Amino acid sequence: MHLLDSAGFTLLDATAGYWISEQAARVTETYLVENCFTALAERGVELRFTPSLWPYIDAVVEAAAEFSAIRMRNAQARELAEKGPA
Repeated sequence: MHLLDSAGFTLLDATAGYWISEQAARVTETYLVENCFTALAERGVELRFTPSLWPYIDAVVEAAAEFSAIRMRNAQARELAEKGPA
């Protein structure tokens, strides 16, 4: 894991948590993460596994809440997700 110098970063989107910099960021520290699940748990992260994100996306859209789903373009197509495993 790389810790970057925060100087020069500005918040682009608070809902999505996007921070950007117009300049190259300097790495100030590096850490070896041997077990991602343990590292996340130590930081109080709740991790869930689901066969499809589409029900979550639909619920958030229906609630008119602010959210970001920028990586949904990488998700399985809705039709395939709803069909289930072959």
